[in-house]
Amino acid sequence: MANGMDLTEDRRNSIAQEEANGATLAVTSLIERGVTTVFGLPGIQLDALFSALHDHRSRVKVIDSRHEQGAAYMAFGYAEAAGEPGVFTVVPGPGMLNAGAAIATAYACGSPVLALIGQVDSTRIGKCYGELHELPDQAGIVSRLVRSHELVFSPQHVALAIHNALDILGRPGFGPAAIELPPDVLAAKVSSGHSPASATPHATEEQNRSRLASLADLIRSARRPLIFAGRGAVAAADELRRLAHAYGIPVVAQGRAKGILDDRDPLSLNFLSAAELWSDCDLAIAVGTRMKHPLRAWPRPEGMRLAVIDIDPHSAPAVREADLFIRSDARTALPGLIELLPDLTVASRPEITVAKKTGAARMENALAPQMEMIRAIRSALPEDGVIVTDYTQVGYVANAAFPASQPGTLITSGYQGTLGYAFPTAIGAKVAHPNRQVVAIAGDGGFMFAATELATAVKHRIGVVTLIFNDGRYGNVRRIQETVYGGRVIATDLTNPDFPAFARSFGAYGERARTPAELEQALSDAFGRDLPTVIEVPVGEFPDPWPWILPGLPDQAKG
Repeated sequence: MANGMDLTEDRRNSIAQEEANGATLAVTSLIERGVTTVFGLPGIQLDALFSALHDHRSRVKVIDSRHEQGAAYMAFGYAEAAGEPGVFTVVPGPGMLNAGAAIATAYACGSPVLALIGQVDSTRIGKCYGELHELPDQAGIVSRLVRSHELVFSPQHVALAIHNALDILGRPGFGPAAIELPPDVLAAKVSSGHSPASATPHATEEQNRSRLASLADLIRSARRPLIFAGRGAVAAADELRRLAHAYGIPVVAQGRAKGILDDRDPLSLNFLSAAELWSDCDLAIAVGTRMKHPLRAWPRPEGMRLAVIDIDPHSAPAVREADLFIRSDARTALPGLIELLPDLTVASRPEITVAKKTGAARMENALAPQMEMIRAIRSALPEDGVIVTDYTQVGYVANAAFPASQPGTLITSGYQGTLGYAFPTAIGAKVAHPNRQVVAIAGDGGFMFAATELATAVKHRIGVVTLIFNDGRYGNVRRIQETVYGGRVIATDLTNPDFPAFARSFGAYGERARTPAELEQALSDAFGRDLPTVIEVPVGEFPDPWPWILPGLPDQAKG
């Protein structure tokens, strides 16, 4: 891909004379909104933008990645960890397409990611002249991958587009957003005296008090309610805890929602424990979650009502199957709901304790090798540490069983399930929280998708730690080939480098841990470093985790 091109002397003189142009407005607008980091790669269509970033480098740090997908995943990790917009920029065409998997992941997760994407000159869009990096309809492609999209045709509109996009990203679950910036728009001068326009903020959402009152009535009359929480509830974790503890309602959270209730809390359940209670549930309350697995895999009990609080009216299947849908940000809805609920006499529910203990014991017995590794990681990682789980055996189990005590400390790729995302995402999370420990859990297959971003982490001294559980194969796919397809094993064996030596060749730390105890020690040592560390953990075949992390009901479960 062409990321550099000779400029004529006239063009260099023109750049030197420019004082305020579209690119300057873009960067100053980001600064106005508190953006301090931009991930990305330079290229000819972005030259004016990177020039402006250079001029404002004391206020905005540029983390230059080795691949566009890495830049976009870093912005995703930053957004997930910080709860604030993660911004990246890439050239059009192949640059945008390279970032596409990460944009799709941000869409699946509703993450506040802002993509600043180059274009061809505004006068040539759609002309099919064969311009460098031109696509037949880039705007059409991008607009279908994001929740907010704008193609800017004048420098005067650049600031407004950025403010509008960041306003939208301020609404939980409404990311990602993309702005396409043609190079002539970025380079064009803006008349003196022009200042970046500010978009009108979105109006505050009005509560549908009648629907909240109906939900309050349902809670008062319910005897065996359950709350299912998703990432959309993380910003309302305090309110959700108040509701759960005041009325004795268990909270079921897995993956990105873990830590909304401390996993040590008697009311904190994962799917395996919740399955023990499902058949007797008379009210399920879904807060910021699609509730996909329970609603698809578990027969709905007769008489059970489903209430959904979600800002996204398309959050299927929960919204589609809801008896009561409250379209609202959980941060607004839950305080309103609590106000409508008087003090209740909460009946004792010993079955909750039994379900929690039963689920934990079943998982320990069935998945002992994975659980040993998870305990080692938990023992070394501080309470506020962040883990990013790739599609790998230990990662799968961690999504259900990793003991999290704080919300936002476990990052997944949501329903997109993008293999290889964890390492670059963890880099972005570490940039968001430089004083917290961040660990990527990867397999040998997934790590190699973006392994060269070690160069980025070393260059910028980003002390992220990556665990590579190395079984020499795409283990999950191979298991399916063996058990479902009669042993037709193909394209799943891997040829790998010496991972510790590979890491050291970039200037990072590389280690090998063969036991859980060695892993715990290696992690403890790595947490004291300001350079990245790769820890390879050689492993054999793990037990199949799926019946336990996405379980059927007890009479359907294996084992």
